[in-house]
Amino acid sequence: MRNALYLLVAVAALAGLYSVFRWQAPTTEAVSAASSKDAVPLPPTASAPPASAAADTAVELRISRGMLVSGPSVIKLVQGDPVDLRIVSDTADELHLHGYDLHLQLHPDLPASLHFIANRSGRFTYELHHAHQELGALEVYPR
Repeated sequence: MRNALYLLVAVAALAGLYSVFRWQAPTTEAVSAASSKDAVPLPPTASAPPASAAADTAVELRISRGMLVSGPSVIKLVQGDPVDLRIVSDTADELHLHGYDLHLQLHPDLPASLHFIANRSGRFTYELHHAHQELGALEVYPR
């Protein structure tokens, strides 16, 4: 009888954990290569989470020799915000945003853009996939 009670409590706890941590599919609206080389990099400091999601949050990143040299290493957002990552790298690689499982092909010195909705809250690292070099993190706060 006692074992059945323990089993019932364990199943209830697992069901509760599942409902809290279940996976949600990311929403990607567009992944495209940008056509302009006139991107102005943002300063390398992290900013506070934006107050509203009225417009896309544009974040510009510059990568040189496999390292983030311009742009925030921690990008702070509020859940539901549309995001436009604009990236220029001096080498070919693939940007990978963990947790959202988004990928963006990078070509030497050509701007590229990754547009998506930050619909999952949490902290998600982004890296150069082939170089296995972590560049920073995306922090998405609940609304």
